[in-house]
Amino acid sequence: MNNNLKFIRSFAKILLLYAIYIASEGVFAQNSLNNFILNPQPYHFLPNKGQFLASSYDLNKSLVTVQYQNKIGIFSDIRNIYVDGIVKSKQGHIIGLKIYSEQETSLYSKSKMYFVYGYTIHINDDLTWTSAAQVGAVNIAFGASAVSAGGSAWNWDASLASSLQYKKWHLGIGLNQIPGAKLTPINYEFHLNRYVETILSRQMDVSPFVEWELGTKVLVNADTLLFSIDNKISYQKKMGALVMANSFKQVSLGGFVDITKSVGVFTIAFNYGFSFSGVRTNQSQYCATLYFKR
Repeated sequence: MNNNLKFIRSFAKILLLYAIYIASEGVFAQNSLNNFILNPQPYHFLPNKGQFLASSYDLNKSLVTVQYQNKIGIFSDIRNIYVDGIVKSKQGHIIGLKIYSEQETSLYSKSKMYFVYGYTIHINDDLTWTSAAQVGAVNIAFGASAVSAGGSAWNWDASLASSLQYKKWHLGIGLNQIPGAKLTPINYEFHLNRYVETILSRQMDVSPFVEWELGTKVLVNADTLLFSIDNKISYQKKMGALVMANSFKQVSLGGFVDITKSVGVFTIAFNYGFSFSGVRTNQSQYCATLYFKR
């Protein structure tokens, strides 16, 4: 038990160093409109925490995700596609690939591709520690129009993450967009500034048939602070509900169904998100996801 406490305290010190680092970024960074985050940020993070932090994947052997998001109304041409494929060896090695494409309009798109590597250490029967890195390329492209010839720019990107799993508790933290990549596809510079993302969640048995997972996620950098609360309620591990609310006055409701086959478990999930904010870009959107896990 003493060794476990020492380990948790050491991990807490690492979290503190992350917090001090990002705080210094917030004090000394020069805020500008071209600083932004280019990573998938679907409303619900509990079904696949590894989508946000590469160290937080929950799998025994492999996991595949295919996700499609689309806004509704005047911003219906804004749509996102996310795909990942992750495998885990018996020795604890995690290897995979992530692809993310964000179509802002018919003329403007952003995309990323990451190679993922992580390693899990089983400290004891109740406690595991996973660290992971993802490295890849980022692209921003503009199509030709009546006022511009368009253009495309590439740069590299990377992030680091570390997670603790203790019984039914999960704590993860990651530093993303570490290189602070700058891209100039047209006469305008885009800056992918660094940000920290943390996830804390816990699973609880409400009854012999109902399991409730509650999670909080915080995203912070020099320009942005986003706090989300997500709920995943499962009935007999076959179906369930998703309920999310965040500090941007956004709410999302959804559901999922698990289909168990001899090869693994297929999960089909759908959610609809809407906003109480007066910002016009915070339009309603829907998201459909297919997971395969074994």
